[in-house]
Amino acid sequence: MGVGTAAYMQRARADRDVEPPKRFTETMRFLEHCKELGAGGIHAPLASLDKQYAARLRENAEKYGMYVEVSARLAGDDGDSLDLFERSVKATKAAGLSVIRTVMLGGPPARDVQGTRGLVGVLASQLEVPDPGRADSPLARGAARSREPQGLAH
Repeated sequence: MGVGTAAYMQRARADRDVEPPKRFTETMRFLEHCKELGAGGIHAPLASLDKQYAARLRENAEKYGMYVEVSARLAGDDGDSLDLFERSVKATKAAGLSVIRTVMLGGPPARDVQGTRGLVGVLASQLEVPDPGRADSPLARGAARSREPQGLAH
C-alpha cells in the first residue's frame, strides 16, 4: 500500500515557511519517510523537474522496492502553466515512472474543451500514447462499445 502527501496536509501547512528542499513533503524526503513506515510506494508531486533529480528518485525507489506515482498540477489558462505541466510529464517519463495523477475540479482548463484537448495533446506527445480523440484509439473504441446496446446471453 502506498502513502500520498495528501495524508499529511497538516504537516505540509506547517512547512509553508520552510525552504522547499527541507520540507517534509519534498519527494525524496517523503520517499524515505514512507520507506520507514513500510509503505509500498508514494503519491507525491516532484520536488524538482530536473532529470538528474528524477533519476535519483527512480534509483532510490528501485533500491527500496517502492513505486512512485507523480501528482501533477493541471495547466490553467496561461501558456506558462501548460509548459509546467509538460515539463512535469517529461520529468515523470525521464524518471521511468508510469503513473501521473491529477484532479480536475471544474476550474481551468476543465471549463473549456480546448484547454482539456491541450492537456491530452501534451500527454499523447510526451508519453507516446494514442490520442484518445482519434476514432481508432483504444479509448474511443471503448466508448463506442459502451454505447452499443447490450443484450442478454441465452
